[in-house]
Amino acid sequence: MDLDITKSLADLSCDTADELEERSCDYVRVLVSVDDVALEEYRVEPARSEFEYEHFIFSVSQVRKDGAHLVNLSCLTSPDYEWFLNTQMRIRTGPRDAVVLKVVDKDVFDFYPRCDPVSVEIMSDEVATVKFEIRILNKVVQQLPAFDRGDLTIRFNDGTSIKVFRHLLGLYSPYIKKCTEGSTITEVEDFPKEAFIEMLYHIYPTIRPIYRRVRDLAKAAVAFQATPLIYQLSKHLVNYNTRAMSLEQKLRAALDLELCQAIEELVYRAAQDGLWGHLIKLGFEPEVFFGPEVYRKVVCPAIVAGRQNEYGAPLVQKPYKKPDFFSEEVSP
Repeated sequence: MDLDITKSLADLSCDTADELEERSCDYVRVLVSVDDVALEEYRVEPARSEFEYEHFIFSVSQVRKDGAHLVNLSCLTSPDYEWFLNTQMRIRTGPRDAVVLKVVDKDVFDFYPRCDPVSVEIMSDEVATVKFEIRILNKVVQQLPAFDRGDLTIRFNDGTSIKVFRHLLGLYSPYIKKCTEGSTITEVEDFPKEAFIEMLYHIYPTIRPIYRRVRDLAKAAVAFQATPLIYQLSKHLVNYNTRAMSLEQKLRAALDLELCQAIEELVYRAAQDGLWGHLIKLGFEPEVFFGPEVYRKVVCPAIVAGRQNEYGAPLVQKPYKKPDFFSEEVSP
């Protein structure tokens, strides 16, 4: 992949190269090296530079706000790739013309799509140079499907179309299998293309994590009844612990995403461990929260099952599994 990161002076916010150099003096000089190789800097704006490394661009931005001066390092590449970088990094600082820079921090950092940048706060006016020394420990790059091959053409409202393999979609969605049986072209009307494509990324064998665009994925999985994906989404939400979420917050998320399986499992577990009764005592009104239909068809049966079943017994005895494309064993 060739990344066009060369910028002409006309693309910059400064009128002349002299103005660019003059305004850049308000910011520290930033250096980036990967595996002991210095990367060439491309000045995009006075406060932003880019450094090219293979498929990736390391982008450095500087922000001055409320008296603080932050230097942020992020990594990006083409949206056609799913990727992950595990790195060991040393951050050095010093005067502008210093030959030897002092190590002020070192740690292991991960870069992946939409991750937070590595942020360094400049605490002293004497610091005029910041250097990020990066060593790649693990690198995963996978090009996402282009959807240009297959026996089924799918057309969208915007006039674009893609090609997919009908049998592959049928493994995940009996609904799609039934709707496309005997046809070579089908229309996906009044549905966001981005959400449908996100579902395809998880139907095809890719390394894309389920949380990348979870709302789009849930929207498509529920709409097209992709049962294995609905189960995986529900499992992800129920077991989510990346940040603290209360039971009520998880139930709200499940309701917003229309993941009835997640609602069932959350209520079932809460009924088994007594958390459901505690929530009711605090004034929680489930029929108002969920609405009469979801409360009657989903919540009430889960409460009954949670109280009747042995503690720890799973609600779903035979959970849905994603098709295994790589195993030599064939399911009966």
